[in-house]
Amino acid sequence: MPIRSGIQAPDFSLPDESNTPRRLSDFLGRPVVLYFYPKDDTTGCTTEACGFRDDYSAYVNADLVVLGVSPDSLNRMPNSRKNTPCHFHSCG
Repeated sequence: MPIRSGIQAPDFSLPDESNTPRRLSDFLGRPVVLYFYPKDDTTGCTTEACGFRDDYSAYVNADLVVLGVSPDSLNRMPNSRKNTPCHFHSCG
């Protein structure tokens, strides 16, 4: 289901790849690109993450925050980060 740009998401708190709690409200006042992916280290999700990684400087230049959200356990995330290093936070 597509969601229109500019729709305000409800606040949430999830641990990131280093087990640091990240709240959406931590980025209040800044535009956030919030994307969801079903599983770390899979072909489709890695391709999606690489797209954000490869265009990361454009997001930074536009003062956008990129957050990836996955239902995976935190145990999977560090391995995924080794295989696909990213400059943004993944939460799960």
